[in-house]
Amino acid sequence: MTAETGFFVQRALSETGPWTTISTTAANATSYDDTDPALTLDTTYYYRVIAFNDEGNSDPSNVANVTPSANGLLTGLAHWYETDEASGTRADSHGS
Repeated sequence: MTAETGFFVQRALSETGPWTTISTTAANATSYDDTDPALTLDTTYYYRVIAFNDEGNSDPSNVANVTPSANGLLTGLAHWYETDEASGTRADSHGS
């Protein structure tokens, strides 16, 4: 796949889905803030991203999860892919 045009951000209540697309980001996005006021405290949410361009969609990324808590802290691991613009290849990246 050549360089992405953007990413579909998907969320689920289970690591295996079903998945709902909750946002579409621009190319080169490396983070996403889920500010949905309907999120429930102490509930684990699962996320993945799918890159897209004129040629189609990539396979889904690895799944990351986060659990919003009453003390305002989030637990979980942020996980994303970075795409090399020249080669169109993806590198697995981690953040917190």
